[in-house]
Amino acid sequence: MRRWERTGRIFIGLLLLGALCFVPRTPWAYVGFLGVIPLFSAITGECVLCRLLGWCRVNTSGKRRR
Repeated sequence: MRRWERTGRIFIGLLLLGALCFVPRTPWAYVGFLGVIPLFSAITGECVLCRLLGWCRVNTSGKRRR
């Protein structure tokens, strides 16, 4: 995962989690908990969802696919 992609995932994750604090308590406010997913993928450096869907750009050996 590139540095800009990791930074973007952290930003989006924190933005979604921040919605829990600033949005009134409606059912839609709890969508902010989805911010955990991009934060987790940025911390680990691997997107589990992309790997499950076959969108992974990195082989298991660590080399990028073209």
